[in-house]
This record gives sequence, structure tokens and C-alpha cells, in this order.
Amino acid sequence: MKFTKEAVMAMFACIASGAATAAPGYRVWVDGRPVEVLEIPAPSMHHRQLPEDAERPYAAALFDAAGEVSVRVESDADLSATRILPLARGVVPQFDGPHALTFKATPPFTLSVEPEPRHGALIVSGRTPDPDPPREGDPGVTWIGPGRHHFDEPIELHSGETLYLATGAFVEGAVRGVGTNITVRGHGVLSGLCWPHWEGPAGHLLHFEGADIALRDFTVMGGWNWTLVLNNVDNASIDGVNILNGHVLNDDGIDVCRSRNVTIRNCFIRTQDDCIAAKFWCEGLTVENCALWTDVANIFRIGVECDEPPRRIAGISVRDVSILHQSVLKPGRLQNAVNIMASNGEMFEDFLFDGLRFDTPEAGDNLASVRTLVWRGKVYVHEQAGHVRNVTFRNVALPADAPPDANSVIFVKSHDTEHTVGNVVNECDDPRIRMEREP
Repeated sequence: MKFTKEAVMAMFACIASGAATAAPGYRVWVDGRPVEVLEIPAPSMHHRQLPEDAERPYAAALFDAAGEVSVRVESDADLSATRILPLARGVVPQFDGPHALTFKATPPFTLSVEPEPRHGALIVSGRTPDPDPPREGDPGVTWIGPGRHHFDEPIELHSGETLYLATGAFVEGAVRGVGTNITVRGHGVLSGLCWPHWEGPAGHLLHFEGADIALRDFTVMGGWNWTLVLNNVDNASIDGVNILNGHVLNDDGIDVCRSRNVTIRNCFIRTQDDCIAAKFWCEGLTVENCALWTDVANIFRIGVECDEPPRRIAGISVRDVSILHQSVLKPGRLQNAVNIMASNGEMFEDFLFDGLRFDTPEAGDNLASVRTLVWRGKVYVHEQAGHVRNVTFRNVALPADAPPDANSVIFVKSHDTEHTVGNVVNECDDPRIRMEREP
């Protein structure tokens, strides 16, 4: 990268405009040691779809520790009604007056500490120390150490190469990997917070094409568009990655496009837009043990963008996923935990959703919408609907006190007699969960 006068000026403008800063209001200690708290800003003026009281920044505290830790949180706000999500982790706070709490947990974990529902949350993420980190200067390794680093051009990775973000690294930039056997790992942060919507140094914060892609244990903050994109990838693993978005629209967490054999495990994702999306075509997508949160879109969105000529989206398996929060918008059937939208003649088949857990269901939230439709959007204009068959829902968990119409409906609709939805199966034991079918 050449540091021209223009590049240097752009760098300082970027840093000044939106880099993560120390977050006011929260103070965090881990086993008595203070931990830096970073702020993820509220949506910018042109990206506000939330109610006004929800348009707040939130915060994150990241650290490494071996074994169980005691975390103390203090805040200027009242913490006395705080919940810690996902509930499946079983972490219960102990209160020390209205402005302090402690909890114990064993890394690795990523938890949302919420004094009031979804507003102004504190994300606390503990990692176990890396037992075998690469060293600076190792062949094929781009090693980025602690401190703030800014790149106005994408970090390019090729076959056999690794990007290592060491603990304490805060990297403003984009990553593009093309080839085979590419790895990004480490406990550092990759941030796009300082770039406006669609104006980062690359189309996406992370973009990969090729085969055998491994991404693990780092944290992403602030995608300016789709955040982590796999396009034409065969065999990828995304494990233990945090995605902390929400300041712009179109900030999908993970988009699996034209790819096969992809596994997403142990990830924490907060977005305005869709958390995980399968688009164009996709075969063999597994999502396990993740915590997901969207503010205005879907937890899972499958379809809409469909390839030409038509291909398949097939073999999607989702297991043991905690849904922390769903969209605050409820315009009809558009926002769901699971939104399956088959268009352009494509076949969508063999999907399993087993073990979805809803931590904060609200009246009017939908469990799923399964439809064939003719999509005519701004970019993709189709002339025919698609096809859906073999979709199963099993072991969906709603709290006992959930509102009567919260996350209870699996909505099914076929576009016409040639483009149908077939064999959608409700195997949930909870009698509140039901299917509604339109002709």
C-alpha cells in the first residue's frame, strides 16, 4: 500500500468519523482486572428503522482467560432488572446494589448483558488463550499485533495463507481471500465502523472464494454492507466468530452464496439485517450452537436472490440455536425467524430446523414463512416462482409466558399449482406452534 497524501488524509478522516471508542456508562472487571469497553454506535441518520428508544449504541468487552472467571459490571444505568442471554448458558447475575452486578462463566463464551430488553446491551466475550499462535514473520502468515491498524485497501490472502489477528489488535479494513486453504483467526477485532454505508475499501468486510476456508475466534464490528460473504466456496468452517453490527442497513452477518459444504458453529451475530442468509444456490449448510439477533430483518433468510439458470438450495441443517431478539418491525409476513423464499424456478429442499430457542419472543413474531413467489426487486427480477419440499421444524422452545401469538406460526404459501410448497412438517411438541397455509 502506498501512503499518498490523499490516502493519509482519508485514513485520518476515517478514524475520526466512526472508529470504536471507549464506551461510556459501562465499566468491566474480570477477576479484578479492568477490561476495556468499546462502543458500537447507534444507526446513522439514514439507517434508522428502529423505534426511537431502541436507537442506542451498545458496548463490548473482549478478553482472554483460562478457566472460570468472575465478571463485574458497573453502569451509570440501573442494572437491577438485567438478564444475561442466551438463556441456554444458564448465567445468572448477582446484584450489588442498583448499579453493579457480577456473574461467573467459563470461556469460551459470548453473552449479552441486558439491563433492559435489547437496548444499550453490553456484549461480554471471553476466549481461552490461543495454545498455538503463529509468530510474526512465519511463512505465509500476515500477523497483526496489538494496537490500532488502518488499511485503505483490502488485505489480500491467497492459497495457503493465514491472517492472524492477535489479542488486542483492532484492525480497520477489509479482507479478501481467493484460493484454497485460507485461514483467518486470532482474538483481535476487524472493524468497518469508520466507513459509511457501501463505502468501505471493498464490497464486503470479509469476502472469500475458493475452497477449504477456515475462519475462527475473531470479532467483527460494523460491516458497511454484507459482512462475511462466501461466494463460490467449497468447504468452509466458521467457528467462534462474533459479528457485532447494527449501525447501517444491509449489514447481513454471514451470506453463503453459490457454495457447498459450509459449517457455522459457536458464533454470536447481531445485525440490523439478516443474521445468516443462503443465496443464489447452496448445498450442504450446517448451523450449530449459535446465538443470533436481528433488529429489523430475519434470523435466517433463504432465497430471494436465485441464480440463472436455476440451481438448488438444498441440505440445510440448523441445530441448537438461541434467538435472542427478532425484528422490531412487523409488516405482515416479511420478518421471521426463518424466511424461505423460493423464486426463479429454483428447487429448495431438505431443510431441518431442530432446537430453535426463543429468549425474548414478542407478540406478532413469526416462527417461519415458507413460500414460493415471483421476486421482482430492484436488482433481481424473476419471471417465475420456485419450488419447496421437505422442510421440518422440531424441538422449538418458547418460554411458558410467551404471548399467545409469539413465534407460534409456520406460514406456508404456494404461488400456484406448478410452483408449490410440499411436505412442511411440524414435529414440535409445543401445542402453541401451528401451521397456517394459504392456497
